[in-house]
Amino acid sequence: MMMMKTSSPKISAKNVRAPRVQSRRNVVVKADAGFLGSFENKVMATSVATFLAAGRFGLAPTSARVTGAATPMKLNDVKDMDIATGDPSGFNWVDVAALGSLGHIVGAAVILGLNGAGAA
Repeated sequence: MMMMKTSSPKISAKNVRAPRVQSRRNVVVKADAGFLGSFENKVMATSVATFLAAGRFGLAPTSARVTGAATPMKLNDVKDMDIATGDPSGFNWVDVAALGSLGHIVGAAVILGLNGAGAA
């Protein structure tokens, strides 16, 4: 069997150079407060606050409370888990995350719906 000898292309260090990058030292960072107090901010804050208040005061199901259905849905006993808090109604970080997410979903739907209808 005959072996072929292949030669690799020769690259010298003289031909390869890194591109020059100019340093940017004069960078100005500023915060735009245009979102605070805007229509979108008010809708999102209201929807999240509404869902958190509903969960805290018993109008929405939480991980520590049974629902009012015929067959109540009871999640795991909170006392046996690491999510117990000192809140009198049993409101914990799981409820904040779940109801806050639901509030964001509803708030985004309201904003997109009103923008699509041309009302906002």
